[in-house]
Amino acid sequence: MEGVVVAAREAISKRKLPALATIETVLLNGGATLELRAPGQAPIQIETAPLNTSKNGDILIVDASGKSTTTSGGGDEDDVPAMAGWKLGELKGVVLEEASEWV
Repeated sequence: MEGVVVAAREAISKRKLPALATIETVLLNGGATLELRAPGQAPIQIETAPLNTSKNGDILIVDASGKSTTTSGGGDEDDVPAMAGWKLGELKGVVLEEASEWV
């Protein structure tokens, strides 16, 4: 994903970084390990068990949500918000330097 600059903790999507669509995910060891694969890169394996922040990075909340760019909505007159959105929820995560460097 060379050549694209995003701010720390910035929300990103496939629209901004199309290379995200090339990342494959595989759960290994009964779900205890997540493997990420992408063209031209060696796979990386990350433990999915609760992480010890003393050996890893900062804890952060990952918000899986967005606003529609294809639904304009009409506001009050159509009973549709001006910008419709979606939300899958929030998960607690840990910043892993190794994974950040891989991306």
